[in-house]
Amino acid sequence: MPYDARENEQWLAAYNNKQIPDTASFMYHDTLLSNLYNTGQKIYLRFRLYADEATNG
Repeated sequence: MPYDARENEQWLAAYNNKQIPDTASFMYHDTLLSNLYNTGQKIYLRFRLYADEATNG
């Protein structure tokens, strides 16, 4: 699942109140890939930043 403010109530509240995030907003996020790929299989991960010029938060 991609990162989304709706993933966590604290994130959503900060987003809706246009608060600037700080280190207290950091959350542990775990993604299990072993059920999708075989052991030893080479995979490439691409991280993409989505920015919406009409939104600040």
